[in-house]
Amino acid sequence: MENDKSRRNVGFFSFVLLNFLEAVREKIFWGVVFFFLFLLGLSFFLSMVSVGESARVLRGAGLSAMELGGIVLLVFSFTFGFYRDKNGRILEVYLSCLPRHVYTASKVCAYLLIAFFYLALAGIFWAAVLAANGAFFWQFWAGLFSIFLKLSIVILLNLVFCCLFSSPVLALLSTIFLYVCGEIVSEAARLSTVYVKGEFSSTLLSVLKYILPNLDKLDLKSRLLYAQIPNAGYLGLISLYTLLYCLFLWSLGTWIFIKRK
Repeated sequence: MENDKSRRNVGFFSFVLLNFLEAVREKIFWGVVFFFLFLLGLSFFLSMVSVGESARVLRGAGLSAMELGGIVLLVFSFTFGFYRDKNGRILEVYLSCLPRHVYTASKVCAYLLIAFFYLALAGIFWAAVLAANGAFFWQFWAGLFSIFLKLSIVILLNLVFCCLFSSPVLALLSTIFLYVCGEIVSEAARLSTVYVKGEFSSTLLSVLKYILPNLDKLDLKSRLLYAQIPNAGYLGLISLYTLLYCLFLWSLGTWIFIKRK
């Protein structure tokens, strides 16, 4: 029994490392790197033409570029990596060594590691750019933390749709759609109580607010640009929310994956 548990642990960590190395070597990763550099170049240009607000524009545009690049990287890489395994014989090999719930957990952990690696590289590079232009602010690291929380939920949303649909395009588009909905659902629910007269619409948006991930609550960019760092309690609360929501999505995705075997 103990030997089986040890082999399973070794298989789990080996699979996490294997997926991480495969994703880093893929063209998608390096394509996103160039996409990120393009966005940062655009951010730098915008800061130059924003008289009196160049430092703030440079900070905000850089954080937004990192978030957008991370979304593109993880959604495309996770989707095509998952379906490459699913449509090939390699999945049978993996599942002969790992239970299905361990397979999904290792897949998610590998892409969480990729998200951390991407943000670490992008963060160090952009911090150097900010420092060179006299625009560095220590709240920048809290911004990276909030981006990691959002990317974590996106990865788990992607897992659910990859397990649910047989088409990678449908899974990819569904993930992006839910990501956008998660960004705007709280504001839409607030506006519906003011401008929408129908009770049904307001109730529906209120229900969706509690079902969909409230990604806008995890977004700290606008606060950080004005040096309004949230207190430790708020950071702990959004971290707990992200953890619980990710556990729920992982359980749902794993259940679907087991039922569709």
